[in-house]
Amino acid sequence: MMRGRSRRLRRHRLREIARGAAVSPGTLYQYFATKEEIFATLYAEAITAHNARLAPLCEAADDLEHFLTDVAAAYLDLYGAYGRYFTMWHSVIDAGPADRPFPRDLRRALRDATLAQADLLRAALHRLAGPGSGRLVDEPIAVTFLWTVLNGLGDHATSGRRHLTPFRPDEVAAFAARTLATGLLAPS
Repeated sequence: MMRGRSRRLRRHRLREIARGAAVSPGTLYQYFATKEEIFATLYAEAITAHNARLAPLCEAADDLEHFLTDVAAAYLDLYGAYGRYFTMWHSVIDAGPADRPFPRDLRRALRDATLAQADLLRAALHRLAGPGSGRLVDEPIAVTFLWTVLNGLGDHATSGRRHLTPFRPDEVAAFAARTLATGLLAPS
């Protein structure tokens, strides 16, 4: 009984995706071999759209704390939609069935979108740590640390643990931005 219900739920979700793409569910499988490929494609597109949202924030930033607050807000939006699945695509790629390897171009799209995000953040941090502002502390690890903090914020904001504290996600994000801004720059 449960197995049949699970199949119906999966078919229902696939129908929703197909409806959103204005095609039939069968047509989706002409373009994608698995549901995981469909998800990974949507995820890569979401990261690319997120990067498009980040680019103007990165270019216009003139205050590190405000920049980090804006980045956190944008990241929480992305995490709200895809956060639970951030690590899933790694698992699918790494442990996928040998008879149906994950398409190389899709792996590349996911990797490139993620690296483009890191490049945007790195460039903004360097610019904000320009003359008179201070220097970026431990530059090689700073972007990785920022990404780790953002993932932690996203996980906290979307999990059941958010109810264990009296602080709203935006309050925690603002505290994180203030703390990071203080710790990422050293006096010139």
